[in-house]
Amino acid sequence: MEEQKNIESLYKLMINGSRGIKDSKKIYDELEKIFAAHPDFILISGEARGVDSIAEEWAKSRNLPIEQHKPDWAKYGRGAGIIRNKEMILAADFVLIFWDGKSKGTKSVIDFCEKQGKPYKLSQVALMPHENK
Repeated sequence: MEEQKNIESLYKLMINGSRGIKDSKKIYDELEKIFAAHPDFILISGEARGVDSIAEEWAKSRNLPIEQHKPDWAKYGRGAGIIRNKEMILAADFVLIFWDGKSKGTKSVIDFCEKQGKPYKLSQVALMPHENK
């Protein structure tokens, strides 16, 4: 009889990135590398458009569990996104970040990972002029 995995014991990978990044091939390639090392992981996502939604599509195609964290705008106002990101970082074993070099939200994720000593991989992605909106 096959033993079912306890979701709490899975490797927790947080995905984060600038919303304008739409390079699904680059995102998929990085996720595949992590998947090769940790085939049983849970994807932690902030449910934002761009990197988060692309990573969620990839995880669904592999039947991997997804832990979604929506910001609580009603409770925290403008700071909700930053608070949500910090909670996800603290819950993660590793953070995979895609940054356009401009996004302040993504920069705050990098800074908080540094402050917490959280392992992360940063991939800088240049936006094409038509994506920079």
